[in-house]
Amino acid sequence: MLTTHFKLIVRNLMKHKPFALINICGLAIGISATLTIALYSFYVINYLENFSYHITIPWQAYISTFPMLMAIILLTVSYQSIRTARSNPIRFLRSE
Repeated sequence: MLTTHFKLIVRNLMKHKPFALINICGLAIGISATLTIALYSFYVINYLENFSYHITIPWQAYISTFPMLMAIILLTVSYQSIRTARSNPIRFLRSE
C-alpha cells in the first residue's frame, strides 16, 4: 500500500515539476525558518541571562503572536481556496 502511494507521489512530481518544486521549496523554507527562529530565541534568551542589565521576555510576547499567525494563515488559505473555486476546471483538464 505504501509503495502505491510512493509511486503516485513520484508520478505527480514528474508530471508537475515546476509546481512541485515550488511547493517543496516553500515547505522546506517554512520549516527551516520556524526551527531557526525557535533556536535563535532560545539561545538569545540564554545568552542575555548572563548580563547584569538583562531583561526578561514575558511569555505573553510569544503567545500574542499566535493569533496574528493564525490570521495570516487563514487569509492565505482562504484566498487560495476562493481562487481555486472560481477557476475554470476545463483549463486544467486540457493540460493533463
